[in-house]
Amino acid sequence: MPRSRRSAFLVVLAAAVASAPTPSRAATSSGSEHRFVAGAGSAVEATGGAAVNFGGSAFLEWTAVEEWLELELGIGLLRAEGGVELPVGLLLKKPFRLSRRAEVMLGLGPELVAYRRTPHDGNFVALEGAVDVMVWPTPRVGFSIEPSYEWTARGGGERSFAGTAGIIFGW
Repeated sequence: MPRSRRSAFLVVLAAAVASAPTPSRAATSSGSEHRFVAGAGSAVEATGGAAVNFGGSAFLEWTAVEEWLELELGIGLLRAEGGVELPVGLLLKKPFRLSRRAEVMLGLGPELVAYRRTPHDGNFVALEGAVDVMVWPTPRVGFSIEPSYEWTARGGGERSFAGTAGIIFGW
């Protein structure tokens, strides 16, 4: 093949590959991929001291780098030790699309936890790791389940398992 034809072929091939729909682009055209997701639901936390705390949570998530990085700003309110626990965190999450309507994300990030009206009130830094599963039965409304593990710099390092579940809205 002459050099000019080979160059033209490579340019056409590169243009075809660049314009081919990726799974993310295909999902966007069907309405299943979302730039922003907001959610609210219930939360539960089991601490190393065998206490179980219940409450609620809410979050806002946005796509920072398509198919690579999503950022989630979350807040919770749980009953704890006769008072309340208020965790506020930022998770950096890597998404993995399972199907057109389901995805899993692995996340890690810092958190600030405030304890009020408890025996050990104060503000503490924490590190959270989470696995987020989102299922979209409809294009804009779905549900989320997010189990997590948390280490809080409180009392020499407090460890806990937590989970949230609730309704999500995407756009």
